[in-house]
Amino acid sequence: MQFVELDWDTVEAAIKTLRHLGDFNEVNLVVGLEYGGIIPAALMHRFCHTASFTTIHPMMAGKEVFERILGHDHVLFVDDINDSGRTFKQVKKMMNLLFGATGTMQFACISLIKRKHTMADWATGGITVDHDDWFIFPWEDKKEEKLHQGER
Repeated sequence: MQFVELDWDTVEAAIKTLRHLGDFNEVNLVVGLEYGGIIPAALMHRFCHTASFTTIHPMMAGKEVFERILGHDHVLFVDDINDSGRTFKQVKKMMNLLFGATGTMQFACISLIKRKHTMADWATGGITVDHDDWFIFPWEDKKEEKLHQGER
């Protein structure tokens, strides 16, 4: 496994690439998936010019959190990495179980470790590496990430 340290220029380029892959004019809520998706979501929020922004932890979020999201009809979920699709699958499952197929759920991902299956409607082509590589984002502590990478 290799460690791939990303800089801010690379992150900004990925956000700009993502922005050009879809029409974000109708997005009225950007949701940062905790914890890795908070900063990428804030960057997407800036480009979407949307009035609403929130964060959720999709593995622990209860019905009250998703009810806040449901009031919006164009929701953009943002995470930092989508390697297995598990997080996005959990969001979709929870939204469908709790509320049915109402609203428009849109998924975005700032960086994608290339795999066969993904739940992302948009995925940047600018940051794609072998699935064994480990991303270290500029807002992360490099030493901590390298020390704890096996715990995730």
